[in-house]
Amino acid sequence: QEAGTGKTTIARALANDLGYQLHVFNASTKKERGIGFIEEELIPRTRTGNHKQIFLLDEADQLTDAAQSALKGVMENAHGYFILTCNNLAKVSPWLQSRCKVIHFRPYYKGDIASILREITLKENAAGFVRMDDTVQRIAKHHSDARSAINFLQAYVNYGADKDKFLASLGTPDVDYEKFLRIAVREKSFDGALKIIKGQPLKDTLKGIFDYVVESDAKQESKLTIIHALIEAERDLISGVSPELIRANFVRSCIPNQALRGEA
Repeated sequence: QEAGTGKTTIARALANDLGYQLHVFNASTKKERGIGFIEEELIPRTRTGNHKQIFLLDEADQLTDAAQSALKGVMENAHGYFILTCNNLAKVSPWLQSRCKVIHFRPYYKGDIASILREITLKENAAGFVRMDDTVQRIAKHHSDARSAINFLQAYVNYGADKDKFLASLGTPDVDYEKFLRIAVREKSFDGALKIIKGQPLKDTLKGIFDYVVESDAKQESKLTIIHALIEAERDLISGVSPELIRANFVRSCIPNQALRGEA
């Protein structure tokens, strides 16, 4: 369910290939996540007699509990088909999942992302602006999903004259690792430690913390606590947990008393 893996793109491509009308809604907006949206916007569209239509509910994991409960009946009696996408399947109710075929989209490999970027630069005639064997690989290396990689490539091409300076900032966390560990492990301040890594590129921040901890003179017990927290964070990344939640849980796991409390 990870973001930027092509869920919405495939839904649009399917509707296009079938020649079906596509209705797109995004539950991440307040207007399209509640029971009022289901009753006032969605239900009338599903009763038109047109069976050659697809209702795409993007970010369906953001629907309220009441909206999800109402939606299951709508899906059963609708004229047309439903596609629901989400980044956190655990937030989609079991009864709603039971009315769908669940398909998991795994993260792209770095090589796949690089291939996508190369194809885009060739089609858009941007090859003259991008050093194919260097820049594309570098962008792919620092992005775990295709969407963010494509957005960065577009920003890079349109940046202006000093592209090297823009590229140099890629995936480089501005984190004082010694300060982070001191505040988390010694001072046991959740808010203080979270503030240090908030807004930083998550994957590279975790790697930077790992490299620093391994080479540091910290006690073995503290090192093992941090490494355990890093392993849990990496697993959450693969599972598609939101970056904000991963950061918060990582900090919690780094604080000795909180780490023990989480295992209890």
